[in-house]
Amino acid sequence: MTSRNWTVATVLAAVLAGLALFSTFRAGAYPGEQQDSSNRDPQKPRTAKTEDPQVARKETAFPRRAEEQGLRKAVEDYCASFNKADLDAVASFWTQDAEYVSEEGKASRGREAIRQLMKKAMDDNKGSKQSIKIRGIRFIKPDVAAEEGTVFMTSPEGNVEPGRYSAIWVKQEGKWRINCVRDLPAAQEEGPTAFNKLRPLAWMVGEWQGKGNGDVRMTCRWAPNQTFLLLDFTIKRPDGAQHHAAERIGWDPHAETLRSWLFDSSGGFGQRAWARQGNTWRIESEGVLSDGRVLTASHTWTYVDDNTIEWASTNRAADEAPLPDLNVTFVRQTKGR
Repeated sequence: MTSRNWTVATVLAAVLAGLALFSTFRAGAYPGEQQDSSNRDPQKPRTAKTEDPQVARKETAFPRRAEEQGLRKAVEDYCASFNKADLDAVASFWTQDAEYVSEEGKASRGREAIRQLMKKAMDDNKGSKQSIKIRGIRFIKPDVAAEEGTVFMTSPEGNVEPGRYSAIWVKQEGKWRINCVRDLPAAQEEGPTAFNKLRPLAWMVGEWQGKGNGDVRMTCRWAPNQTFLLLDFTIKRPDGAQHHAAERIGWDPHAETLRSWLFDSSGGFGQRAWARQGNTWRIESEGVLSDGRVLTASHTWTYVDDNTIEWASTNRAADEAPLPDLNVTFVRQTKGR
């Protein structure tokens, strides 16, 4: 039996004992004595104290209700601290011996280790806003509660990534703190897995005009069944010649990462691995030019707003011979589907 049930049982026992004691000592009677009813005023109605069990239940429910409200406020404050990127405040919500277990089963133990995880999460989600929907709260003891919920991460471009979790909260020094969090497997997602993995890049869909290193035009569209994003580039050189390239972005379920494959009109080709960091996607590229040289580079795609994208290519080299950096700002011409 939990301590809360023990408390309820004690209250009920006390109520029953009080009723028995009241009946024994009513009208001045003592144990072993018989009450003399001859002196009772027949015109005066009998009065008896009654106990309303609903009142007793309400009295025991009030403390739990207050604690639940306090816990919900702690969840709200935790989100606010995360959205302000206040690392110290976020870390203070965890107990010293806290544990975080990812969906893959990797455990991080101790406040300092979790602090480093939170720092990486803030760096990787710059500009994003976190919100939490509490699915349920169950009090194990007055100062220990189990909570389940869903955390939603909304990117600056409006994409929302949900994640289910369970948490154990403990009350220490008058403050609710997180003792354990476990990520839960995602509910079955609608549509193909590839689409859900590519959805954070949906802002690229449309027609774009580039300004910077040359005259560049880009279009991005969904492949059938929305399992790939298809990019087409047309680069107009100063001498009037045009160069074309096609890139296909997809989800690699084996490596569990986004990957793309690029082919250009001169016969070159390459592949790229994508990783997100806040509003920016970082891409490590390796390919082969039409003359056989190996081309390596680091690219970034940065979401500025719904109508602006910045692209940069650095650390470029052909057979380890350095090449100049490239920068292009793309301005949206039309929105796609």
